[in-house]
Amino acid sequence: MNAEIKNKVVILIFFVHLVLLLNACDKGAIIGHKTYSFSGFVTDSITGLPIDSAIIALNDSINGAFWFTDSTGYYIGVSIRGSRIQTFYVQKTGYDTQQQDIVLNRNLTNINLKMIPD
Repeated sequence: MNAEIKNKVVILIFFVHLVLLLNACDKGAIIGHKTYSFSGFVTDSITGLPIDSAIIALNDSINGAFWFTDSTGYYIGVSIRGSRIQTFYVQKTGYDTQQQDIVLNRNLTNINLKMIPD
């Protein structure tokens, strides 16, 4: 098979997979909803140092979606469920779970939390 035909086959397979993936999506959960992001930093309340690999979650995360902080304590998450109060959770072994209510009616930045060692 020459290179031109091989490239066309690869492109065709890609589009077939894309169509199958889009058909499998729950369009009702996406259509008509805006996507909002939220971000911030998680630090130790005593040392002020960033907390790596803390788990971030919302009370109604779709399909149990969650996010992690990076080595600087930074995280960013997204939700398609806007204009509602949601409980924002942060968990990390060795620390008390922190939570805060947020309203996702716009993109939110600087949701910074200080974790309390247990």
